[in-house]
Amino acid sequence: MYEELLRRLASGVRAAQLYAPDHPLVARNVDGLQVALKSLLAQQPSVVVGIVGEDLVVGETPLPKVSGGMSEFIHRLTDHHIERIAFERGVTQDELVALMQKISKLTGRSTIDAEKDLSSAHVRIGRLKAEDRRQDGIASDLAAIRQLYSNAVSAAEVAWETAAGEGMPDAPAALQAVEGLAEAVTQNRTALVALTAMRNYDNYTFTHMVNVSILTMGQARALGIDGRLLREFGLSALMHDIGKVRTPKEILNKPDKLTDEEFTVMRRHTVDGAEILRRTPEMPILAPVVAFEHHLRIDGSGYPFKVKRASLNLGTMLCSISDVYDAMRSQRVYQQAHPTDRILAVLKRNDGTQFDQHLVRRFVQLLGIYPPGNLVKLSSGEVAVVLHVHAPDPYRPRVKVLFGRDGVRLDLPYERNLWETRPEPETRRVSEALRTVVVAFGALALGFTWQAVRTAAVPTSSPERLVAELRLAQMAALLLVLTAGAYIGFAAAHENRPGVGFDVALSIGFLLVAAVTIVRDPRQALTIIALGFAAHAVLDVLHRPGWLPDGLTPRWYAIGCAVYDVYVGALCYLPILRR
Repeated sequence: MYEELLRRLASGVRAAQLYAPDHPLVARNVDGLQVALKSLLAQQPSVVVGIVGEDLVVGETPLPKVSGGMSEFIHRLTDHHIERIAFERGVTQDELVALMQKISKLTGRSTIDAEKDLSSAHVRIGRLKAEDRRQDGIASDLAAIRQLYSNAVSAAEVAWETAAGEGMPDAPAALQAVEGLAEAVTQNRTALVALTAMRNYDNYTFTHMVNVSILTMGQARALGIDGRLLREFGLSALMHDIGKVRTPKEILNKPDKLTDEEFTVMRRHTVDGAEILRRTPEMPILAPVVAFEHHLRIDGSGYPFKVKRASLNLGTMLCSISDVYDAMRSQRVYQQAHPTDRILAVLKRNDGTQFDQHLVRRFVQLLGIYPPGNLVKLSSGEVAVVLHVHAPDPYRPRVKVLFGRDGVRLDLPYERNLWETRPEPETRRVSEALRTVVVAFGALALGFTWQAVRTAAVPTSSPERLVAELRLAQMAALLLVLTAGAYIGFAAAHENRPGVGFDVALSIGFLLVAAVTIVRDPRQALTIIALGFAAHAVLDVLHRPGWLPDGLTPRWYAIGCAVYDVYVGALCYLPILRR
């Protein structure tokens, strides 16, 4: 929705340059902007668009990708000292039209009082406020954070080269870089952690060092660690692989699997790193510990071999999680980058053996299982891009749906909060079909109940009893056929989901039972049908709960089907019990 808001605003300004206010193109963009604002303002009193450096920021979300295609719009505003546009609840269509017209007429570097000349009752324009710059949202100075990150990568390179050439890393340069990163993690952890996803494969060694440092400090800060100890965690994580300066480059950069002898050499980097850092002045005592331990597991395995410890250091455990995560998501000469869900599966699989289970869960909450910018395929078959992590439930972020189930790109992508159970169009269609099925089968059940009670009331010695049982068996067989049809429809509606074969098998089974009972004695037929319905109830309940709640069909439908099966089966058997 943020991207849509910015696109509509920028497109509206371009249209206002060329056309009159009542032109359809202007009106279309105004309508789109109003729809986006209405959705956002329903959740908060105002929406603020800020400009920081060359980037647009909405609320607490930087949007560098969108900003890249809006440089003309950004410069038009910044040339007139406009850094902030705040839309407040109650903004009208006329105010939006007027805003687009006024911005479109900004030319050259004419001096205007933006706050006075462009603002209206529900649109406030001006510079970023000082308190905004201090906060995480639009206040984030993204240009400064990017420069900070770049400087840290350069400092990591200097530390590496001095360690390789002089035997010890440049501790002051590394410490200065960590000081800036620690302050940024404290003030704007979200934006800085997001920067670690920006890959520079030519500089992998140094970006990996910085990323592990940032991710480790992010975890530590989430645990309440700050001040000097936070910086020590960051510096130790930055230096965790420094022992690799003694590892031959042909082994470090080998595209193939390492031999046993080569891997033995590679494993020495933990001991080498601890030795280098132990001799380095100004290096905290934690640094050689983390370098030595970061490939050890909490269950005692890993390397260096035969190391006996009561427990791993907290700094080591945080660094190890960050190290594995960043390494797995990186493209190397010897590996493809892994998607986030795959990395998570590895972390979870080792949960409690390689990593501390509580720290893994906190790490997932920090980053989200599906970080912003990742493409995901929804259970509905649609493809979406992740916009925001939902901390209470990291499995269900906010997304923008880009492609439908048929793989065709949507003309109007829309946003969804996956943690909400809001019905989508397909879900509504299935729900309407289910209501029809429930009403139809409910009516059939009433008729069947009346016939079963009436049959049971006929004296067993009466000739009419056999006729009544025959009619009841025919009705039960008809119910079987209709149920089979319902399950074939169910399978068609869930063609891309697990369990379709099971539904088809149930349908065939019902049809076979119905066919067999036609040539049977009515009492035998009723017994067979009763057993068939009862067996189906058990199979249906055992089969569906694992996947049904995530699909289009709600859990109540499966439970209702089971109850219905038991009820009809009991009615089939009622006349036999009353004999």
